[in-house]
Amino acid sequence: MKTVRIRASKRKIYLAILICLVGIVLGIVIPPEVGSWIFGNVLLNQIMAILLVISCVIGLIVFVYSLFTCEHTLTITEEGIIDYSNYANVGMIKWEDIESIKRVTLMSEKFLYIYVKDPEKYFNSMPKIKRMLYKTNFKITGIHFSISSHTLKCNFSELERIIMQTYEEYKTKEK
Repeated sequence: MKTVRIRASKRKIYLAILICLVGIVLGIVIPPEVGSWIFGNVLLNQIMAILLVISCVIGLIVFVYSLFTCEHTLTITEEGIIDYSNYANVGMIKWEDIESIKRVTLMSEKFLYIYVKDPEKYFNSMPKIKRMLYKTNFKITGIHFSISSHTLKCNFSELERIIMQTYEEYKTKEK
């Protein structure tokens, strides 16, 4: 098996940064009275604007951080998948630990859900805050890890083909 390295798409990251900046500006500039007909309450509109600004600032930080980090955000080797494609990255997911990989479309976005035999092994190796977020997500959704092509320099079909092909090669080799 050969090693495949997929780089981050700077264009996609710049677009995400632009969207976050627009969200911040809209959350700050638009007065709460403008949308009072939507929620019927000015206070609720103010809360929604604050939440918009906070989430966009967090997104902005994450995307700017990803702009200056790893050159190869996803590496697929004979040992497994090394994922640094998002801020909540896992690092190395070994083929031997993978139970299944499923393609899922959620709100028109495509993901590969990766289910591992012992998720606690991965959760325990994470920093405390990241571990807490992953465990909460796992309890709510049942999803161990997910990979998308959002910030990668490839489309989802290509990403899925490479990962599934390499995973099948590993399973065939192990038998």
